[in-house]
Amino acid sequence: MSGKRLNSYWREIVSIIEGGLKPDPHRVSSFAEHFAQRLEDDGETKLAQRIRRLTNGASRPAGSTFVAQGLPADVEAQQSLVEQILPTDSPQYPVLPHPTDLELRRFVELNRRSGELASAGIEPPSTLLLFGPPGCGKTMAAVAMACDLGLPLLVVRLDSLLGSFLGNSAKNLRRVFDNAVVRPCVLLLDEFDAIGKMRDDAQEVGEVKRLVGSLLQNLDRIQGEQIVIAATNHHHMLDPAIWRRFDVTLQLEKPGKAELSNIILGLIPRDRLSKIEVEAAAVLSDGLSGSDITSVIKRAFQDEFLYPDVPLRKRITLGVLARLKGYERPGYHVDNKKELIRATHQQAGGRLTIRQIARLVGCSAAYVHEVVRDSEEGPR
Repeated sequence: MSGKRLNSYWREIVSIIEGGLKPDPHRVSSFAEHFAQRLEDDGETKLAQRIRRLTNGASRPAGSTFVAQGLPADVEAQQSLVEQILPTDSPQYPVLPHPTDLELRRFVELNRRSGELASAGIEPPSTLLLFGPPGCGKTMAAVAMACDLGLPLLVVRLDSLLGSFLGNSAKNLRRVFDNAVVRPCVLLLDEFDAIGKMRDDAQEVGEVKRLVGSLLQNLDRIQGEQIVIAATNHHHMLDPAIWRRFDVTLQLEKPGKAELSNIILGLIPRDRLSKIEVEAAAVLSDGLSGSDITSVIKRAFQDEFLYPDVPLRKRITLGVLARLKGYERPGYHVDNKKELIRATHQQAGGRLTIRQIARLVGCSAAYVHEVVRDSEEGPR
């Protein structure tokens, strides 16, 4: 085994030694299994098998990568505090602007090469704060990053952790971190603003204020073997001290035209929509999140299956308008071509040509031109 490759395993080796000195058999077993998996991935099959025999790993079910471990639960409320998502071979990142996507990949690559960094006396970033509007891919990004690193993702929804048993919240928070720090993993703190609120907010009860201090203490417990990702839709509510606990902070915004086009292309076979229709749908969808446009397209396929008389592109147009305008009836405009044309033209704000509108609504360009002209001229 080359020295360069050996350096990449330093995290697992050190953790195994620490677990043996404490002693902590579970820590030894968990990190040894992770070490064995990495060795196997790198072609060191015999050494991986030998390590598994030493830790009785041969008795685990086929395909098991990590040692089974009980997840923390709120005993009083009788509910689990953590959801575990095991890594897959095909991480799916959200469609993001290039600079944002590059920053996520950089974070992953630095942690993937943590052994090489350690040899150079450099620490990889271990904490990441993602913030932005709902539906922009924060949770999806965390899942993809954990998969890319081959680590289990432990998802904690902090809004549910702050349940009716408020006095138990600090205990629950410690249970979550106690469970995470004994193994390599990615810990996702979702709805992060539920706890990380401004400590000088007079409207918050004292328990929540104390909980912020507990959160800071637990974040300081994170070592090199774990990664913490926090996600919030309300970053303005976070305590300033919390921002300083994160090595990287990254804003995920609603997709622009290029990102919307890529999302649509990723969901629809290329033979179903032309290039002009994809671009027109992306322009019309301005203001929707990635989650919104995904839901619209999924519904369009479902409706097309049930009612094949309406073209897919028109279904998408109807769905986009329904989302943007907040219509309560998803089928709004179906039977009124003129109203659909006017709504599409108005929503696009002049950014769609007559031809593009015609393709989206399924009418002739001459008819669309007539309706748009009449609506702009107003009643005679």
